[in-house]
Amino acid sequence: MVYFNGDTFFQWKLLSWENSYKNLFRLQRRLSKSILVSDKAKALLFQKLILNSNSARLLAIRQVTQIGLAKSISGVDGKTSLTFTERFELNECLKYNMNNWIPQSFKKVSLIRKNGSIQSFNISTISDRAWQIVVRYSIEPSYEAIFSFRNYGFRFGRSIHDSQKDILLALSPEAYGYQKRVLKFNLVNSLSVFNFDFLLKKVLAPRGIKLGIFRLLKLGFKPFFSIDFEDIFSFNALIGNVILHGIENLFTSFRFGHEVLVLLKPLDREDFIVKKFRFFLSLRGSNLDISCISLFSIYAGFNFLDWAFKVDKNFRSISFPSSENYQIFLKRVKLIVNNSNYGASIKGSKLLPIIKDWKTYHRYCNVTESPFSLFYMKKRAFKIFSNEAKQDVYSTKRLIDKCFNLKLDFSNTELVKPSPYHTHNVFWTNYKSNRVNNLNYDCLFYKKIIYVYIAE
Repeated sequence: MVYFNGDTFFQWKLLSWENSYKNLFRLQRRLSKSILVSDKAKALLFQKLILNSNSARLLAIRQVTQIGLAKSISGVDGKTSLTFTERFELNECLKYNMNNWIPQSFKKVSLIRKNGSIQSFNISTISDRAWQIVVRYSIEPSYEAIFSFRNYGFRFGRSIHDSQKDILLALSPEAYGYQKRVLKFNLVNSLSVFNFDFLLKKVLAPRGIKLGIFRLLKLGFKPFFSIDFEDIFSFNALIGNVILHGIENLFTSFRFGHEVLVLLKPLDREDFIVKKFRFFLSLRGSNLDISCISLFSIYAGFNFLDWAFKVDKNFRSISFPSSENYQIFLKRVKLIVNNSNYGASIKGSKLLPIIKDWKTYHRYCNVTESPFSLFYMKKRAFKIFSNEAKQDVYSTKRLIDKCFNLKLDFSNTELVKPSPYHTHNVFWTNYKSNRVNNLNYDCLFYKKIIYVYIAE
């Protein structure tokens, strides 16, 4: 353990982040196992160990000030960064005030989403965000042990593509998918108003942590799900998952965040399912708006998570990018291609991450067929790039192939379905090496790891 004194620069540099992650993960795994065997007394003990862990506090401070996407966003105190001395002072403040935390008010900040729209969010201060991350470290493993396997959103060990595969499997001819109907619920408005007492009774945490969460809720803290800013609002998503936990078990359904997809068999009644959902939300002090419910035919198709699902005339289930997602993607590409302020090489460097991100998201869809083959977009880009004096036919062809004809390998990026806290033998490693030599990347650490399960 590193203690606080005057020479803080070398102390922060000499911290072993790899050992800190190992210490935290070991406690989280034991916490999850305690919940699996319904030993809540021991689970509370492990939660207190995590909350008092020096590794958890330092990792939370590092996440807020160095790694997280919100590291340059200030709260009401106006601070966007902390010095080495201030980081250790914040560590001491979290240590002595963890169970009696008094949060500060929120600051309203407008952020730009991937689709180009602007949305306002409430941002906490650096110290409040660090406290929320430490609390998330202690609460999340306990709920990973009891969350349903049909809950895919905003969880470690669960991928958004798992939901796509399971929906296609449920709509396959072997599952008689051609006989089913689809009922879709959008519960984004149901999370805006809920019963605080119900949440505090349902959250498994020490009394001091529940008191801090209650003070946050009184200040206007709202649980919600945001795919574009998952790193910033991870604690909001965890609270939202706790509130909606169990709604996917009312019927054969799939939930990702606030969107619930219910597959109906020929004899199932829609009004009966809506009543069950309405009663479930009424217990949580919320209501279900009729405008948030949609009914689809499986042959006409439906949209879910920017994918379009349908059953063709041969009763096969297929998925492809939705029209809204494809139009937003084309708009982003056209703005770069038709921009006369950039040269061809700069346009290529700006197009590469956008096209790579789109193809990675739709990697299990058939994007080689029209209209998703990007043939006309490549033709338009080739015509504009070749008009530049510095480019000839061959250099333009190489630039187009570099941007549009990407060969992506997803064989080493598969995430296994169970939670990383479940099994007895769990080994985590970096993609490139067995040791974590460099952790200075701008994303969550658990996003960069794979889990290998060894059979006993």
